[in-house]
Amino acid sequence: MSLHYRVPAKLDDELLVTAEPTGSSRVWMGFRQRVLRKPDRQVLCEADVIVACVALDTGRPTRLPENMQQILKNAL
Repeated sequence: MSLHYRVPAKLDDELLVTAEPTGSSRVWMGFRQRVLRKPDRQVLCEADVIVACVALDTGRPTRLPENMQQILKNAL
């Protein structure tokens, strides 16, 4: 994950959080996430996040469920 803070949020700011897919394989998916101040759409911070599926019993990478792969493929 990489994170870039741009502008601080203040108490009572109304925020909008977005997440856009940026890429995927059979075992990982990437997203660009943004936090914006809702009234003026000022970007407060941005993050590039990569997540992976792992098997609970071994902790090793495992394929994303087929339906998740299809959803990501359609979004990209």
